[in-house]
Amino acid sequence: MTQTRKKAAKPAAPVQSDWDRQLETERMHDRHYHRDPQPVPASRRFVVGQLVRYGSLPDCRVDVVEDEGRTLVISYANRGVKYGKPYDHGNRLPRVVRWHDVLPVVEEAPRQFTTDDNVWRRMTARPSTLDALIGNARRWGLIDSPDYQRSYVWTDENRANFLKSIFDQNDIGKFILVVHDYHETRVEVLDGKQRLKTLLDFTDSRFPYRGVYYHELHWRDRHIFNETLVQWIEVNRARVKRSDLLWLFLAVNAGGVPQTEEHVAHVRALYEEALRSEQALTLPA
Repeated sequence: MTQTRKKAAKPAAPVQSDWDRQLETERMHDRHYHRDPQPVPASRRFVVGQLVRYGSLPDCRVDVVEDEGRTLVISYANRGVKYGKPYDHGNRLPRVVRWHDVLPVVEEAPRQFTTDDNVWRRMTARPSTLDALIGNARRWGLIDSPDYQRSYVWTDENRANFLKSIFDQNDIGKFILVVHDYHETRVEVLDGKQRLKTLLDFTDSRFPYRGVYYHELHWRDRHIFNETLVQWIEVNRARVKRSDLLWLFLAVNAGGVPQTEEHVAHVRALYEEALRSEQALTLPA
């Protein structure tokens, strides 16, 4: 009778702790990151045990300093909120990071350079194609001549140069549109009036580019034109004051065809008048 020999059992693999398992993963990912050869400035050199800030991770501190301070192993408390429920596993986990991604815990300077009331913070940037921008402009309707805007001043040469920039796939700048609620005509052009008017007129075949109307373009030329990427900034009129719009117009309209001194003075006068009116509304009766 033949006896079956039992195979010897393989030795069990050593059990990795959560720390070792995550540190191994972090090291593997770290190998793919660019290493900046520049030395770490003295004001940002870290030492083991130092408390630091890294994103939203809680209770971070430095555990290992490597590569003359360029690479750090920090640890953080394994607690947080998941699916709306708080958790705290009572241990710490590692993260391998670059020094410039970590901030020391220090006494912060008083706030002095920014304000939450800046109109730029109440805007929404929207990437788009020219075709979508033109379509939205037609669908929404335009308020293209508010009292702070100048009339159309672009020459045929200005329009041709602008269209050439599009066909050459150069940057054509952003558009700033003020969106009104509950109006039949909903969009006010704050920046980009001359450019948007040129786009609408050209795609309506109201004038040709180098002798060729929009509807006569080769289909590839027309496709590339339509799919040109552009950014437009949406300003919700309900969230900004009139003085905000006038200040914004003065701030962004320094380029392009220069504003005349008379027009700039006109807008400044409107801005100052709006400020006085808004301040009067906030004064106690």
